Formats: sequence, structure tokens, C-alpha cells
Amino acid sequence: MTKKERMLAAIRREPQDRIPTQIDFSPKMLDLVSSHYGVPLKNLNALMTAFNEPAESQYQIIP
Repeated sequence: MTKKERMLAAIRREPQDRIPTQIDFSPKMLDLVSSHYGVPLKNLNALMTAFNEPAESQYQIIP
């Protein structure tokens, strides 16, 4: 599966051979993604970074 095929499958919520870990957008695409999700452009990077954090770092682990 090529990088492009993998990314398109992920966007379509179809099976992939592995999960895409990095997405680079052109400035125009950043504007489109920002407006589609209703997220201000200045907050978009922080939001997308949060999706890439391991699940255990998002929750407090109590021994």
C-alpha cells in the first residue's frame, strides 16, 4: 500500500496495512481542514498532535 493509498483509506475509515503517523498539508488544505472541522487554524496543530499521543498518556494511571 502506498502512502497515498494508506492516507485515503484512513480518511475513508477503511482498513490499512498500518496507521498513518504523519500528515503534511499544504496551506490551502490546512484552511479547508480547519473550516471543515470548525477549528481555528491556530488550534489545529495542537488538536492533531493530541490524536497522535499514546492512549496511556491521555489518562491518569492510578497504581
